[in-house]
Amino acid sequence: MARILFLGVIVGLGAAAVWAVVAPSVPTLVAEQGMATVPGESTAVFDAVMYFAGITVIAGIVLGIGAWLVVAVRGPLAVVMLAASAGLGSWIAATVGTLLAGLRNQDPVPAGDLMMVSVPPEMSLWQALLIQPLVAVFVYFLAAGMSDDPGLGVEARSQRRRETVSA
Repeated sequence: MARILFLGVIVGLGAAAVWAVVAPSVPTLVAEQGMATVPGESTAVFDAVMYFAGITVIAGIVLGIGAWLVVAVRGPLAVVMLAASAGLGSWIAATVGTLLAGLRNQDPVPAGDLMMVSVPPEMSLWQALLIQPLVAVFVYFLAAGMSDDPGLGVEARSQRRRETVSA
């Protein structure tokens, strides 16, 4: 079980690094009256969320396959652990990715009496955090459904281990 949790954390950190690099920052004008997004750039927030969604789909596929390859713990408990570790990995990707994206922002650029700043992307939609667990569990169920062994390979592995110990 710890392997699946560890895999979820590692995949989450990788997704955070990728999202921090590819997610667009939001160009924003700052004046004495307040802040406003640069006209024509308002889609950058949506783009950042969609990049996050795409990256977490890929992370969910990787995590689902990785959890399936941990033969010793296949079964219902592994699915629960997979969903929990994928949720944790998605949360890590959002929080660490937001922090890392903030590091790559440019310095403010003066534009007359306005200041142009680059606001880092942030993950504010909690619904996007559900994508990775759903995809990971779906991939795991797909692998279980395609398995020709009714014991999902766990009994065969246990039998091989017993034969090795007795020999």
